[in-house]
Amino acid sequence: MSHHPHHSHLGHHLPPSHHHSSLPSNGPPLILIDIDRQSGSIAAQLREIHHLRRVSNHMTSKRDQLANDGIHSYIYASIKVIKEDIAGLRKNVSNITEDDCKKGLMAHRCPPEMLQKELKTFTADLKERANKFDQKLKEMEKEI
Repeated sequence: MSHHPHHSHLGHHLPPSHHHSSLPSNGPPLILIDIDRQSGSIAAQLREIHHLRRVSNHMTSKRDQLANDGIHSYIYASIKVIKEDIAGLRKNVSNITEDDCKKGLMAHRCPPEMLQKELKTFTADLKERANKFDQKLKEMEKEI
């Protein structure tokens, strides 16, 4: 699968299991970093759409009409992709399991005797961050 650098929406055309193929697989912190990065790119796409909407609101002449139609179909297509991206990210966020956390901790060289204790706080922390993140994504969805 060749990745084109101009492809801003990361992996939205890949099945979720390959979502993190570009990253070393050491668990949730990376998942969150990745998710954070992706949400950043979604936010940027949203800003672009808002900008384009403003631009198109000022296009009034007949000659502008064609460009305006182009802008609108671009906005429409982008929104579809963004909605898919957000849905995918939300699914990823809600699917982080304790097992993921365990793997994550082990990858961070957590000593076995510390694992249980660390796991509780780690999982709780992760869930809290995931929830915040989910809220952020919900807000983004509303913005569309």
